Formats: sequence, structure tokens, C-alpha cells
Amino acid sequence: MLKIISVVLISLAACYSTRKEGNNPIYNFNITYDTTQYSKSSDTIQYKPNTKIYWADFKGKPKPEFNVAAISNVGFRYNANIEQTTDKITVNIIIGAFFIKTKSWKVADINDYILQHEQLHFDLARVGAQMLQENLAKRRITKDNFDSELQAAYNESWDAYRQLQTNYDKETNHSLNTAKQKEWETKVNTMLSLCKY
Repeated sequence: MLKIISVVLISLAACYSTRKEGNNPIYNFNITYDTTQYSKSSDTIQYKPNTKIYWADFKGKPKPEFNVAAISNVGFRYNANIEQTTDKITVNIIIGAFFIKTKSWKVADINDYILQHEQLHFDLARVGAQMLQENLAKRRITKDNFDSELQAAYNESWDAYRQLQTNYDKETNHSLNTAKQKEWETKVNTMLSLCKY
């Protein structure tokens, strides 16, 4: 089971591309997955390759009404900006996946099997960030459509990501179906192997 938090927009910088449209300035696009930007917060674990969570990271207060063993508060976000000179426009986009400690919780009777289920929720956050990277790389972002294209890409990726998280919990019955849990571990590991850093 998980609780997903919404995107946080701040300001912003891999896939790099350049193009020129008519007499317009050259556009440079930098889409980068960041492994450090949010890790300075003691409350946030930024997803890096092979990042593991531990029960000690679950700092939130349990909510008995959820009737689950643990909740992982995970998600992904992006920061973006445009830098412009007379002959060049650079669109910088930084993406990151995260786990929020004080919004994640566990009950007293837990084990490593349940922790592995929660780990996959965090891993799926990284997969969601990759979905956003790929979605953005396909778009023709300009100075005029910058905000709308970024928001559309985020919304599409977030919806697909939420569905992936929902399917994971539904198919595994929140880890109770051990055969499906094993299938999802294989599936998520394959997805992670395709993520670009």
C-alpha cells in the first residue's frame, strides 16, 4: 500500500538535443535524472541506483484506519527553467524520485518480506521518473509552449505511474499473494535496468 504525494515545482538542467526552427534561436534541451538534489533533506531519500530503504526510515505515525502493515510515501518530481540569450534558448529539466520518511510509516509487527514489498513501491517511483524523462524527450518544447507541454507530460506520466502502483498493490494483494509478489519483483527489476542516469 502507498500514499502518493503531488508534484513540487521549484526552479531549475542525460538527454541533450539541439534544433533550430526557421530564423528562431537554437533550442537546447537538457533532460537529466538527478540523484543528489533533494538528498540534502534529512526527511527525504533521493532515489539513486540500488537505493534501499530500511524500517528505520519509516518515521511517520501509523494510521490504523488504513488496515495495512506499512505505507511508503513515494513519488517523483521535476524542476525546470529556460535560459535565453539572443541566439540560444536552453530548456533545463531535472527529474528525481523520492521517499519521504516522516510521511511513511509501519506498524509494530513487520518483517523483511513486507519491507521488500515497500521497496518495490520506491523502485516504481524511479520507473515513474523514467516515464517522465521519456515523455519529455518526445515533445517539441518551445519558449511559447514550455509550461503547457511540461504540465501535459507530467500529468500523462503521473497517471501512468499511479496506475502502475495501483496494479502492483492489486495484483499482489498488498504483498499477501507471494507468487504475484515474486513476478512483480522480476518485472520491476527489468524496468529499473532500462532507467537512464
